[in-house]
Amino acid sequence: MEETISTIRLLLRKPEIHDHTAVYEHWAREPEITKYLTWKPHKSPEETRSFIQQCIKDWENETRFPFVICLKSTKEVVGMIEFRIDNFKAEIGYVLCKNYQGHGYMTEALKKMLDLLLSQEKIYRVQAYCDIENTGSFRVMEKAGMKCEGILSRFAIHPNISDKPRDCYMFSKTK
Repeated sequence: MEETISTIRLLLRKPEIHDHTAVYEHWAREPEITKYLTWKPHKSPEETRSFIQQCIKDWENETRFPFVICLKSTKEVVGMIEFRIDNFKAEIGYVLCKNYQGHGYMTEALKKMLDLLLSQEKIYRVQAYCDIENTGSFRVMEKAGMKCEGILSRFAIHPNISDKPRDCYMFSKTK
């Protein structure tokens, strides 16, 4: 897998250990940004450092491929996008700093990732899900060309909202 991917305004790259500071400061500690994620906000920079170390290990083990999202203009780390491959399909997840939401950055990153994954011979489906209340993520997936396939009942636990599984929209793009 390519370790660096370029779009018009963004650079998606494999995380580096020094990224933990920006990740912690920009979103990992923020309850508002992590509200719909499957993990709780980080309590310390050390927790985020451990997270980034795991991201790097996952690349090496080829179990998942997280990318930090950087603005080309400033090199600032503003989000992350990752995928995991399971046989013929891939699943994507993402997060973006609050200050950069609403500017099309995540749609741009997601479109590029969809194109990259669906260009792989063995990948036929790329999917992602979001909590039914996460309208921002819903819109990103629609704008990126993914199709809403319906609601998956009691599909994922979003611990910042509830300790019980919640309903989610499933989106996909196929070839």
